[in-house]
Amino acid sequence: MKALSEKLHNHYSVLLAVCTGLYFFASVETVSVIDYTSFASLFKILRYLCYLAFGLLALAAMGDFSLDNPSRFFRSLMTWIGSHVIFLAASVLAVITSFTSRGLEPIVLVLIVTAASFSPLPDLFLGALCGMAAGFMLVALLAATGVIENYVFVRESDVRYALGFIYPLEAQSVVLMMSLLILVLFWKKLNFVICLGVFVLNVLVYLLTKGRMSLIMAALACLLFWICHQIPQKQMKAVLCTPWMRAIMWICLILVFVLPLILCSQFDWSELWMTIDSYTNGRIRFGYQGLRDYGIPLFGQQVTWVGLGGAADGEAFLEATHNYNYVDTAYLKMLIDYGWIAGLTVFMGYGFTMDRLMRKGRTAGLCALTIILLVSLSEPRLIQIAMNPFLLYLAPALCTQNRGLKFTMEDPHVPGLKAAGGIRS
Repeated sequence: MKALSEKLHNHYSVLLAVCTGLYFFASVETVSVIDYTSFASLFKILRYLCYLAFGLLALAAMGDFSLDNPSRFFRSLMTWIGSHVIFLAASVLAVITSFTSRGLEPIVLVLIVTAASFSPLPDLFLGALCGMAAGFMLVALLAATGVIENYVFVRESDVRYALGFIYPLEAQSVVLMMSLLILVLFWKKLNFVICLGVFVLNVLVYLLTKGRMSLIMAALACLLFWICHQIPQKQMKAVLCTPWMRAIMWICLILVFVLPLILCSQFDWSELWMTIDSYTNGRIRFGYQGLRDYGIPLFGQQVTWVGLGGAADGEAFLEATHNYNYVDTAYLKMLIDYGWIAGLTVFMGYGFTMDRLMRKGRTAGLCALTIILLVSLSEPRLIQIAMNPFLLYLAPALCTQNRGLKFTMEDPHVPGLKAAGGIRS
């Protein structure tokens, strides 16, 4: 057992990066037509094996207790609890919200982010990129060869191909996340050619999927990363560290979290509101209906969401359109699914993470999270760990200890583990 523990410690980053890649590879299946086939169970088994691996790796990294002396064990246990208060509180909240919402997503999020706290993020981002790319190519290949169906959606004059996914937007979203990972991983060598290549990739996918919002976000990401990279990083860090810039960040974060709630709660069926809603493709209207029908609980609830995924034509499309209740805006959907307490916790997690990135001058991470926050206005990606690998940036906010572990963005020091090399993005 001791030898196994030493091997885990010595190869922690590599093992975690591999598990991360396998997890995101298996997660792409959940938004593809594969999920409707008999092969879905194989991917589900792979995801559960990844959960087990994340749990074992996190336990291996978070400290050992002495079992030879009961009093010594008790003291070390009390010390460990005292230095992991935030983690324990988040874990309890995750268990409660998972129980009330009848879903594993909160527990999985805490589990993966905890394991990521003890490894350099570039390694994990590389694993996520490889996993998502492999998953995307597998789904697209199966659709191209006719093994799974390539749904075709017709919107006005646009013909939209889902490329093997349950809805065209899902394919475009996967490519957008891969694009952000590329921009973050190549930050030090970023140039106009890389940004242009990333944008062209999104344009090629857009020609098939017609996902306009994702293409706009991809263009904004490329522009934002390229502009920020042109500014000398010492000068950028000096600006980001100023109190007024950090105050602006908190104000903008409050607005982006609160504005969807205000708009949807104030919606009525007047001509003015219907005109405004038309510019959001019905997101305000369906957000209002979600608030009206389900409300916002304290700790979460189970909601059966009905969208257009997998309903390309015929009776399935008519039934989905008739029963449609899906709330695309991540901020509202999170509150309806998981409640006020979880929503406030996520807000604070994003806020402290972005504040920490600003103080450390981590421009690439700030750019990536800024795009995620904007994307979440129209897509439910804010806390969807299976489609949002940048939630791993929240690791220091979750697992910073009061003692024993001094985790910074540059130099995480973990007792029993080799120096991880730091979070450089």
